[in-house]
Amino acid sequence: MQRLFIIELQSEWIKSRSTSLYKDPFLLEDKIKSLSAEKILEIFLKAWHPIIELEQITIHSLAEALRYWKNLPPIKERWSEFPPPEPRAEPASREELIKEKILSEKGFSEELEALWNELKLRARIEGSSGKIRYWDFIGADTYNETVYRAYMTSFLVTYGYAELELHPLEMEIYVKPYRKQAERRRRRQQLISVPIAISYEDWRRWKEAKNEQK
Repeated sequence: MQRLFIIELQSEWIKSRSTSLYKDPFLLEDKIKSLSAEKILEIFLKAWHPIIELEQITIHSLAEALRYWKNLPPIKERWSEFPPPEPRAEPASREELIKEKILSEKGFSEELEALWNELKLRARIEGSSGKIRYWDFIGADTYNETVYRAYMTSFLVTYGYAELELHPLEMEIYVKPYRKQAERRRRRQQLISVPIAISYEDWRRWKEAKNEQK
């Protein structure tokens, strides 16, 4: 009984393959390998039916084009719809910072030396482990003075007078002064740029938190 059932299934399988024009892939592969390149090209050209599309300008499309250009506003009116380009932000020079009273005309090296001494003193008194929070050091009574102190602190780090310590988990940045200028040691290390935004909103939040502590 089982043998008859298997034969019946095989018969159905053969009928299905024959009605669907099934071809064994291995037989097809052997067949293709036995054909020459010219014969394969001939078969391809017989089976290839490319789609061709013909486009042409009609009287109706010309009339639509003329109507479009006739109703189009002048260039001056069309350009007025576009907003004026936004001015590009460029880094301010030291002369511009002095003009805006962010920097003073005092000698740059003298200012840097004074800020370095202040950093060493405050890190020892107000900070811990020889470092102080970045905003606690640069923060001042006015926003302009805060920007000035952040500007000068960047030179302290660049010239090897101090270093920045980043604490991502605590979302804090610390400034740690060196006892001596560490310019030679810095040259052996890989320099990493740390951009820090000093916005007016950040300064105002720091100022309010400082007043609450008092």
